[in-house]
Amino acid sequence: MIPAKTYQIAILGLIISGYVFFRFWNLTSSSLFFDELFSVQAAKYPLNELFWFVAQDLIHPPLSYLLLKFWIIIGGESLIWLKLFPVVFSIIAIAPFYFLCQEFKLNFWATSIALTFFAVNGCLIKYAQEVRMYSLLLCFGLFSVWLFVRLLNQKKGLMWLILINILLVNTHYFGWLIIFSELISVLVLKREQLKNVILMVAFTFLSFLPWVFQIWQASQTNADYKQNLGWAERPNITTLYHFVNDLFEPLYFQQTNADRAETIFITAPIILICIVSTLFFFLNWKTGTEKSRIILLLIFIKTPILIAFIASWILPVSVWGTRHLIITFPLLMIYFAITLTKYLEPSEKINPISI
Repeated sequence: MIPAKTYQIAILGLIISGYVFFRFWNLTSSSLFFDELFSVQAAKYPLNELFWFVAQDLIHPPLSYLLLKFWIIIGGESLIWLKLFPVVFSIIAIAPFYFLCQEFKLNFWATSIALTFFAVNGCLIKYAQEVRMYSLLLCFGLFSVWLFVRLLNQKKGLMWLILINILLVNTHYFGWLIIFSELISVLVLKREQLKNVILMVAFTFLSFLPWVFQIWQASQTNADYKQNLGWAERPNITTLYHFVNDLFEPLYFQQTNADRAETIFITAPIILICIVSTLFFFLNWKTGTEKSRIILLLIFIKTPILIAFIASWILPVSVWGTRHLIITFPLLMIYFAITLTKYLEPSEKINPISI
């Protein structure tokens, strides 16, 4: 008789294989679009000019362009090689996602469902194939959240968290929202770690100051951030609907208005099931350990979304975009996996995070 553990490994292996397959699916079916061409152009500049060129764009930090430069030096500029750049980081992201599930002490079924959501999400597949910084944002963001939860649980790994957060904020400005979520989480759940988290924020900020100075210099020229962010709508009912749909839509992402509409007949039942499971979960919410785990997830989910929403109405231009908020997608998937599987293994003792 084959042990249950073997079946579990086989199932997880199958899900991960599907995850990798979908990231390669139709990878070179279209050529690079304008933003991707900008990435390649920036990466081709000499190092002493690259940072200034990117700074004049104002809206993205330089790390992804720098890493792409080294990628091109290694393998050239063929379409398949350029497209492999984001794919590789999206595949690496499986590791922190799985480790985060383990740090939350998710059972096998919850881990499998979360990983399945992660594997088939059309939005994540789309940005895993785009030669931009969003795949790196997702990867470094997951590493950051995992290392942070590990710090809370095991009281170790602070230097690794500082290092990954330095990479994170130099990849995308929305990385700061993850760091802010970490600060809020400590204040709410585990204040004895506040000193370490403040130290992490301080080191990350100090490492970011040279780029702040570079951006300030670029802003004194004719650089115009409004032109670069003009595509972003201020969030409203329609954009929020699309955001929710992007979270659940499998294997497809509507890139332009010319594409077919969302697969509502597929996503609607999934959304309904997740809503019902959430209601039942909170109606039967009894243990304090469950609450701490869910509260931590909700802080990381709600903080970036709320800040992006409010900032998009306060600032001169909107900063709202699904591509920026994909850092919340894996955490929402873990959250829904927990609510869907609470009663699936009732005999298994829950051993959640020690906060």
